[in-house]
Amino acid sequence: MKILIVRTFPGRLDPKAYNVQETGLAKALVRAGHSCGIVFYNGRSPSEEERMPEGYTVYRMQGRNFLKNGIMPGIDELCRDYDVVQVHEYDQIQSWRLYAGRSGIPAVIYHGPYYDAFNRGYNLKCAAFDRLYLPRGRKGWQNTPCLAKSPQAADFLRTKGFRNVVPVGVGLDTSPFGTEGTALRAPRGSGTVEILYAGKIEARRNTLFLAEVLKKVAAGSRDVHFTIVGKGEGKYAEEAGEALRPLEEKGVLTRRASVPQEEMGALYRSTDIFLFPSNYEIFGMVLLEAMYFGCAVVSSCNGGASTLIGDGGNGIVLKDFDAAVWAEQVLALAADPERRNAMSAAAQAEIREHFTWDALAPVFLETYREAAGGKAPDAGPSSPR
Repeated sequence: MKILIVRTFPGRLDPKAYNVQETGLAKALVRAGHSCGIVFYNGRSPSEEERMPEGYTVYRMQGRNFLKNGIMPGIDELCRDYDVVQVHEYDQIQSWRLYAGRSGIPAVIYHGPYYDAFNRGYNLKCAAFDRLYLPRGRKGWQNTPCLAKSPQAADFLRTKGFRNVVPVGVGLDTSPFGTEGTALRAPRGSGTVEILYAGKIEARRNTLFLAEVLKKVAAGSRDVHFTIVGKGEGKYAEEAGEALRPLEEKGVLTRRASVPQEEMGALYRSTDIFLFPSNYEIFGMVLLEAMYFGCAVVSSCNGGASTLIGDGGNGIVLKDFDAAVWAEQVLALAADPERRNAMSAAAQAEIREHFTWDALAPVFLETYREAAGGKAPDAGPSSPR
C-alpha cells in the first residue's frame, strides 16, 4: 500500500528531530512492507523531496500560513500518487480539503486535540471552523475514518459529527534510544528516591502547582531528590523559578534547562517516580518515554494518561489538583519500593506491547484499507514515484 502522511500545521519540522510522530509511524509502515511519504510545510521556500535512509520519502512543500493553517497548493497532485492520505487534525483547512472536499482522494484523519476549558483559543478556533467549513463539506464527510490519540479526542470528534472514530493512542519510536532501550529495567531497592519532571516551564504544564507538590513531598521525607528538566520564558517561568529556589538551596532539587537526546534514556532509568501535572495535554511523549523506561508515573488526567494508564497497576492518574493529595500519593510510592517495582514492570509492558509504532501500525493499516475501500494492495513497491 502507498500511504502519504500529511502534516498540515504551518511550522517547519526537521524529520530527523527527536521523536517526531510522523517519522516514527512512517518507519513502522515501511518495516511492515508498505511505501510511505510524509508532507511537511516548508513556508515560502521552494518545495523539495528527500529519500530517507529508512525507506520513506519526505516532501517539504511550499505553502502559506493562514491563521495557523498550512495551505500547500501543490498537494492534490502529490496525493494522487498514493492509495490513501492521512491528514493532521480535523480542523486544519488543508485537511478539510482532502477529507471533506471534492478531490476524491481516500483520506483518514489522525486527531489529537480535545475540548478543555484551559484550551480557550483552540475551542474558539474550532467553533469558527465548524461554522464556516463543516457545512460545506461533501456529502458523507461524517463517515471519514478517524483515528484519535485519546478517548477525549475521540469523544471530541464525535461531537463534531464524525461517526467512524477509533481511539488508538500514539506510538513511541524507540530507535533514538538504541540498545539502551532494549533491556528491561532491573528492580530497584531502598535508598534515595529519584523524582523527575521533564517538560516546559509554563502555565499549561502547571509548574507552580508542581513546586507546591514538591515542597510537601520534601517536608514529608528526607529520602527524596527531585530533578526538573525544562525551561520557560516570561513572568510565569520567573515565578516558577522563585517557587523552586528553596528546594535548590536545600540541595534536594537539581534543575537542568535541557538534556541531550543520548542522555535521556539514562535519566529515565535513574528515575523512580515521574510526575506530570499538566493542565492540558494532547498526549505527552514524555509519558510514553518514562513508562517505556519503567518509571512509576503520577499524572493528571490528560490525553496520554487516559490512554496509557489503567486502574493504578501501571501508574496513577489524579483528577484534581490538590497538592496535599498529590504529595500523599508520591510519598506512599516513595516508601514502598515493592509497589514501585510492580508498577515499573507493568508500565514497561504496556508501552512495549501496545504503544510502539510497530505495535500500532496494524491498526493504522486496517483503517487505511477501509478508507481506500479495500482497493489498495497490502504492500506497495519501495518507492511510490
